[in-house]
Amino acid sequence: MAFDPITQQVVLFGGADCTGNPCVYFGDTWAWDGAAWTLMDTPVAPSPRSSASIVWDPELQQVILFGGTNLSTQFNDTWAWDGSQWTQLLPATSPSSRSGAGLAWDSRRDEAVLFGGYNGGNLDDTWIWRGSSWAEVSTTAAPDARFKMGLAFDQKHGYALLYGGEYIDLEGEYFLDDTWVWDGAAWHQRHPATIPPASTGTAMVYDSTDRYPVLYLGATWLWDGSNWRRASSPTKPNASSEIHMAFDDVRGEAVMLAAGFARCDGFGETWTWAWHSWTLHTPEPPCPDGREDAAMSYDLSRRETLLFGGNSLCNGCLGYLNDTWVWDGSTWTQRHPKYSPTVRYSGGMAYDSAAFQTVLFGGLGCNAQGGCTYYLGDTWIWDGSAWHRTQLATHPSARYSFGMAYDAARERIVLFGGFTDPGTSNETWTWDGTAWTKQNPAQSPSPMGGLLLAYDRARQQAVLFGTDSSTWTWDGTTWTKQSPAHHPSLAEYSSMTYDDAMQRVVFFGNDRTTWAWDGTDWTQLNPPMSPSSRLGESMSYDVARQRVVLFGGNYSPPKSDTWVFDGTTWTQVSP
Repeated sequence: MAFDPITQQVVLFGGADCTGNPCVYFGDTWAWDGAAWTLMDTPVAPSPRSSASIVWDPELQQVILFGGTNLSTQFNDTWAWDGSQWTQLLPATSPSSRSGAGLAWDSRRDEAVLFGGYNGGNLDDTWIWRGSSWAEVSTTAAPDARFKMGLAFDQKHGYALLYGGEYIDLEGEYFLDDTWVWDGAAWHQRHPATIPPASTGTAMVYDSTDRYPVLYLGATWLWDGSNWRRASSPTKPNASSEIHMAFDDVRGEAVMLAAGFARCDGFGETWTWAWHSWTLHTPEPPCPDGREDAAMSYDLSRRETLLFGGNSLCNGCLGYLNDTWVWDGSTWTQRHPKYSPTVRYSGGMAYDSAAFQTVLFGGLGCNAQGGCTYYLGDTWIWDGSAWHRTQLATHPSARYSFGMAYDAARERIVLFGGFTDPGTSNETWTWDGTAWTKQNPAQSPSPMGGLLLAYDRARQQAVLFGTDSSTWTWDGTTWTKQSPAHHPSLAEYSSMTYDDAMQRVVFFGNDRTTWAWDGTDWTQLNPPMSPSSRLGESMSYDVARQRVVLFGGNYSPPKSDTWVFDGTTWTQVSP
């Protein structure tokens, strides 16, 4: 995106929708006037593409667009937008075809600087645009080859600022966290004491009102010329894999279009940053954004399913969430408590029937300095309208991907295992409504994370299905290993809950299979309809409506659909 001061509009071109396979690429042009987006009529335009580089050229008084990709083709064409139409420019020399290059206008030297990109390989070349031609600049030192980095011109300090990005090699995909500046002749690496997390798809603009570069990658970071500082805001966008940002000099605000939220209604979200605060200009979605590993449990007192947090799993950004939603059997409603637990995923949550409250523990999140991954060991209580943090001297150590379920016979929440720092656990803890107590059973399952745990009300025992495909039961005193003749293939990234109507524990696997535990053996069910393949979905049982409720999960991209199981078949109910 780029801001056109002549029309006083932010201009957006193209993009891609990769929710299906293959991706769909767009060739449309949109303009934001501070209040609404308008689709522009463009008989002539660049071909559909994503990851093009775009900047305002004050010398030409036009928006310049370079490169991009439609997956099968990498482009190296240059186009100009005059506020009403596109014109292809034909410079004698151009950078090679690429997508995801950084591009910023150097207002001190009246030229645009372009760095890096991807064309089947990672690029590290530097180019200058001076209104009619491109010229490559020879540099003795430069950032490592990369693409999808953040690049903006810091007017206060007189240099282009580069942060992060990614590169790909035969071993995988890597995200970067280094900071560089371009002074018009050479690159110089900076070594700030505080650095944002490594990321890609980073959005960065220069805030000409407050005179600092603004970087967004799930949190907001400001550059003061020597160091990065994390900014706080009462509200903020969730992290996204497709963030576009430009600074509106007329209205004095940064404009962000976050298109990769995996919203259930498919909309992108438009936010503005001004006066150290983010403001949402898009109506809230009618259901939670797509995510995996959210905490979910049924609130028996209020007859609703509660969902908290999760991971939107955006590409190379911090997709951890801390929103609160409730499902009443037909509609999702977001709650907006004054205080909330910090962002997290793979935590545990269970409803305490004796105390009439929901308990949330642990997970994987971020620390106050923005560092992730961070193991959490905090305990929170949801009373139906507000979250309350408990201050406890004794509690399980910080962990994630553990099992947690309410033992109704003994009026205790049971917690087992999980990933801890530095390993896995096989500890058993119970919560009595006010305190955690470590148990010392005669035997226990092996240390593991990613296990599943559900309470079998008919047999008054908790059922554990392990990542080693073992089945165990907890009677309030010890664990007993069961010997079923059959069992599901894999616990990790699957889900499990107890179905009161069936009086069996129901398992849904990432291979789309549905199984039931009757206290002796696992039986594979064969529903005529099932949710699509996914990982890390959330599942609980709606007692009032006698349905298993399943939400979300990830299978690139994260899913935001809701399904119910009536004991015979799965039915999608939203959206």
